Amino acid sequence: MRSNSLLPAVVLTAAVLLAGCGDTHIDADGGDTRDGITVTAVGEAEATPDTLRASLTASGSGPTSEAALENANRAAAAVREALDDAGVPKKDYSTPGLYVNPEYNYTQQGQELIGYRATQAFEVVFRNIEKAGAALDAIIAKSGDGVSINGTSLEVSSTGGAAEAARKDAVAKAKAKAESYANLLGVEIGEVRYVQETSAPSGVIFDGRAAGAAPKEAGTEIDPGTQKVTVVVEIRWSLRD
Repeated sequence: MRSNSLLPAVVLTAAVLLAGCGDTHIDADGGDTRDGITVTAVGEAEATPDTLRASLTASGSGPTSEAALENANRAAAAVREALDDAGVPKKDYSTPGLYVNPEYNYTQQGQELIGYRATQAFEVVFRNIEKAGAALDAIIAKSGDGVSINGTSLEVSSTGGAAEAARKDAVAKAKAKAESYANLLGVEIGEVRYVQETSAPSGVIFDGRAAGAAPKEAGTEIDPGTQKVTVVVEIRWSLRD
């Protein structure tokens, strides 16, 4: 029978996963760099959108493809003129698509060619939200029925300040959570061993209202509101002896 004295010294190893908190871990292992309490926390801060992105379409129809394209080009020129008048630099708008397609009237006898429609898509960035509504009004006024607004979205072009505030909030929450678990388990947290930012904003975008129910003479108004900026961090603290 082999003597127990021949067995190597026992090394205590423990890893406890706290029930109900999948983002919190308690580890204890003599030489493992994962020793300690690891928590994940989400920090939040509010940011005000400062940019409006709009998708527009200039279109025209005609009995021939040439006539349809000519009418669409006229509407597109009116859009560019309105953008120039509003002070929107050329680098802030583009025309990613141009299409000319036949149009048909469908009956029981089959399809009948009734003409052509040409469309040119515009993607426009308005960096001054206060003036964006008036610019959209001017585009419609100059182009009339030749232009449609397909949709708008509000953006936070620079989230630096809000992201920093969200990080501060995330770190404070993470430390409070780690101290809470340490107190419950009768241990004390030590130095920070590991920090990882698992999620951070890179330019917040959300749908926004481009026009309100205000009277026509009031013009189009943009309501930017606020948007939450979130940062997720994972931090590991060592355990004091």
